[in-house]
Amino acid sequence: MVRKYEGGLFTPALDLSARTIRLDPSGVFLAAAKDRVMKIYQVVEEKEVASLEFFHSVCLLAWSDPLRVICASNEGYVYVIDLAERGARVFLFQSQQCSPSGIDALRLASGHTVLAIAGSFTLEVFIQDPTSNLWRLALKVSEFPNDSDPTPVVGVHLIKKENTILMYSVYLDRGVRVWNVSHEPTMISEQSFINKIDCKKACVTPDGKIIAVFDGLDGFELFSVQGNGESLHISMAGSGRSPLVPMTFIHAGCLLAAGNVDGELRIWDVGDGTRLQNLRHDGEAIQDLTVSLPSFTTGLAFTKLKSALSLGDTPDGDRFTIATVAKSDHLESKIWVWRGVEVGE
Repeated sequence: MVRKYEGGLFTPALDLSARTIRLDPSGVFLAAAKDRVMKIYQVVEEKEVASLEFFHSVCLLAWSDPLRVICASNEGYVYVIDLAERGARVFLFQSQQCSPSGIDALRLASGHTVLAIAGSFTLEVFIQDPTSNLWRLALKVSEFPNDSDPTPVVGVHLIKKENTILMYSVYLDRGVRVWNVSHEPTMISEQSFINKIDCKKACVTPDGKIIAVFDGLDGFELFSVQGNGESLHISMAGSGRSPLVPMTFIHAGCLLAAGNVDGELRIWDVGDGTRLQNLRHDGEAIQDLTVSLPSFTTGLAFTKLKSALSLGDTPDGDRFTIATVAKSDHLESKIWVWRGVEVGE
């Protein structure tokens, strides 16, 4: 059996014209924001469950766990929205990042929550103490090693490995740093892409072993984070006009998905570079991309989530969900939802 994706416009969000979206790990909820408005939807039942308005524009979203989404404004204000408390909004702190370029959050079993925020030239890591619920600034860096000038951070990714959280910070045209940020952040490795590829955007496999780098021209290079050799080049013809193409790994890192300005979401097999599927968006440029983590649906946390929300047997725990934001020529953005289905060989 082969998994393909089917879907279309997410009708409950047609009135939002979202700019940024994030699925929670289980694929149950979808958070979407545009300007000062943020909404949360239940994906399977296609209904709105929360709507909030802020004083500043919400530019980035990240789920720390299946019931809490963290959002950052263009002025650096950071909030958490707790669905367990009927969508209650709590102000956390103000970051020094104005118009941040990346955000990610994860929560450990110990209760510690790690939040990484990337700005134009600075990376900040905040850690929440589970006892006091207070946040502290644990790390702030503003340059790439051995570089005379500050280097822009174009992406930040958090990966959970047992009771450890690893952070991957990606620098424009430079490379990637890997940090252990569970308690006291420490850089544990570094890889430079100088003279190999012009790094414009990147994503990391769920196990943290491979990073895909988009060069802004004709394709991707896949690198082993723990080694120095590149393993594969994937061509993406026609994407040269899209230097900020959204991209992510899916299926536990077996597939790579990326959108382009022509309204296509393309999916490749990482093993041999074969293009498996094109998901059309009516000629609209794809602005944002988010995926669920189906492996999460086998854990105790998901069982508690279903019980708390009376979800019954939905959503199907072995299904993958992709959500995209596509922008039309009329400057209106629409949300699309695609779900993995099994088809015959």
